[in-house]
Amino acid sequence: MAIVGGAAGVAAPHAVKALTKALAAFGRNRQWELAVDRLSTAVLGGEAVDAIVFSAAIGACARGHAPRAALALLRDAQARGLRPGVDAFSAAVTGHERARSWAQALALFWEMCRSGLQPDIVSINAATSACEKGHLWKEAVSLLRGSAAGGAQLRPDVVTYGAAISACEKAAAWAAAVALFGELRGASVQENVIAFNATISACSRGQHWERCLALLSDAPRRALRPDAVSFNAAASGCERGARWASALAVEEEMRQQNISPSIVTLNTLISACSKGSYWELSLGLLGEMHGRRLEPDAISFNCAIGAAEAGGQPQVAFGLLGRMRARWLRPDAVSWTSAIGACSSGHAWDSAVQLLSDLQSAELRPNELTYNATITACERAGIWDLTLALLEGMSQAGLVPSQDTHFIVLSALLGTGQAPRALEFYRAAVERGSVQPWHSEEPGVLDFHKFPAEAAKVAVRAALLDALAAGELGRMTFVVGRGKHSEGDPVLRGAVQEVLRGEFGLECRVDYSNPGRIHTTGKRLLRLLPERPRVLRRRGARAHAHAHTRARASAPPNRGRSCKGVLC
Repeated sequence: MAIVGGAAGVAAPHAVKALTKALAAFGRNRQWELAVDRLSTAVLGGEAVDAIVFSAAIGACARGHAPRAALALLRDAQARGLRPGVDAFSAAVTGHERARSWAQALALFWEMCRSGLQPDIVSINAATSACEKGHLWKEAVSLLRGSAAGGAQLRPDVVTYGAAISACEKAAAWAAAVALFGELRGASVQENVIAFNATISACSRGQHWERCLALLSDAPRRALRPDAVSFNAAASGCERGARWASALAVEEEMRQQNISPSIVTLNTLISACSKGSYWELSLGLLGEMHGRRLEPDAISFNCAIGAAEAGGQPQVAFGLLGRMRARWLRPDAVSWTSAIGACSSGHAWDSAVQLLSDLQSAELRPNELTYNATITACERAGIWDLTLALLEGMSQAGLVPSQDTHFIVLSALLGTGQAPRALEFYRAAVERGSVQPWHSEEPGVLDFHKFPAEAAKVAVRAALLDALAAGELGRMTFVVGRGKHSEGDPVLRGAVQEVLRGEFGLECRVDYSNPGRIHTTGKRLLRLLPERPRVLRRRGARAHAHAHTRARASAPPNRGRSCKGVLC
């Protein structure tokens, strides 16, 4: 729809120039509505307008943060048979980029390129910034490379490099960010602290704390003065790398540079100390905030409670929750979950259950992590019946218990001598699809990736007993990890062999070509059949047959497979 009505008159040079100047003046003052009104009046009055006039109006809309009006004017000019130039497209692209409409900005940029117009550095910078906002770091680097190959008029400037480095930072593409930052001097672009900070932040997000510290120490050689953002990014990198001592050293250097640590700095240090289980240091840093005239926020307390969790200090966690309430800070799900985790580490299962109840009373919705922490606390205390109740409560709360959650409950049953119940629990979980041991593409293969050793043992028992009950005694393969794509010894091989050989007396073979797999056959189970209690055989045949048939239907025929191997 046209934003201005009427038909354009015949262009007169002096009139066009005067109208263009008027519209540009509105743009400088960010009075985009006046620019649109003036253009509309000119068109309705039969004044001469051309693509340059429309470009000036589009630029006024872009400067006035009215990208939709700029796009409407662009489409209006095209509908009148005018051919908007580079300035008009650049203004429209820039307007949408500033309004964070990155997808529309890129669409206009590529439309300009397809129309045969040569982008200028303004439009390239806007498109690169749009890529940064859209987390398209590869496209941002590609635009920079393309402008570098376009001659002196399109030579990338500090804005181009800054936007490309920021795009790499958001995607944690630290290597690309470091490479681009290293090119600045060679490209005759002045290094600045904004690109410097983005590079450190990219290394931080990529968990390369050594690079963060190296860049920080290299700042004097580059004639750069790090600011609070620089130090915070470096400290964050150390925190992500669990280097609490290095994070504290960064804060010390920050103070020597007469830069006052902010709440962000101290929160980062508290979190770093929590990852090193130095909960006393975390509490000390929390206490220092008052002396530095900083007010702890919810993040500060959550980090400190996380430190208490790492140190297994439930009483400390309770005290921090109380201090939060005293400051009128409402504990969130993270606060409660960390406190429950502290109870789990400190063997205070009853307190964990009480905290879960308090969380629900506070009208907060517990998540899977909250339930897992509570179930773990009960598992470590050997309260197996409560783990089952919590698992049921998790489902009633609308959460889908994960495979890991089932493994925690399974561990609680096994740890309290409830082996038969553990076997029944495992079979029920497989029937529901909550635990998926069978390989989706290879029939007769149980894949124990992400299985703990005790869960793998139960899975082997269930598979063999179910095979007996179903009368399917063919070859069975167990994926125990550390195969041809990994290094070291298979971590679950011993556990699986213990069940196969020790409990069932079965011969098993390790695959020559892939040592992460064990093969066995069920022929020797025939003689064991009368010796096994009927109660262990009668359940699970249907579940095994279902899983086995489904895997067989989805897998290609297994012809000619050899069973090369050695005796275990």
